Amino acid sequence: MAAALLAAGCFGDGPVGFVPGGAFSGELERGAEPDWSFAAPLDTVDVQIDSSPVRTVRTGIVVHEGIPYLPVTFAPLKRWPAVLRRSPRVVLRAEGRLFERTAVPVSEPALHAALIAAGQAKYGAPFHARWAAGMTHYFRLEPASPPAPPRSSAFPAAPRPAG
Repeated sequence: MAAALLAAGCFGDGPVGFVPGGAFSGELERGAEPDWSFAAPLDTVDVQIDSSPVRTVRTGIVVHEGIPYLPVTFAPLKRWPAVLRRSPRVVLRAEGRLFERTAVPVSEPALHAALIAAGQAKYGAPFHARWAAGMTHYFRLEPASPPAPPRSSAFPAAPRPAG
């Protein structure tokens, strides 16, 4: 049973429960920035991390002042937050919709405190209590910036002389 669950997670469309999974399938949402209030009541979302191989994880979500944030409880004990710091491009799956985002670590103490309070109100004290607050990291999910063009295309080739 455990082997089947791991195999489904590793190769399937996203995580299975809290077992990390493979890449998402489906089309990314395009267009205007969404109203993230739809995600505020969700207990969990799935996140595709830019790792090799591509991995997906399930985590909570906190929407604060209209902006989505990923809480990572006990972050020092997990590997995927370090991957986000090195390669912040992610795909968020919320209610079956896929959004390309950039995960930016929250470092402002006042914002971190506000997010801890919001996480505690939403999820309860166990993961956001004072003793665990320092191990709960947050990532702000900003719109993904377009990938930089390859260096060679940034500088057009000089015309070659005929002949």
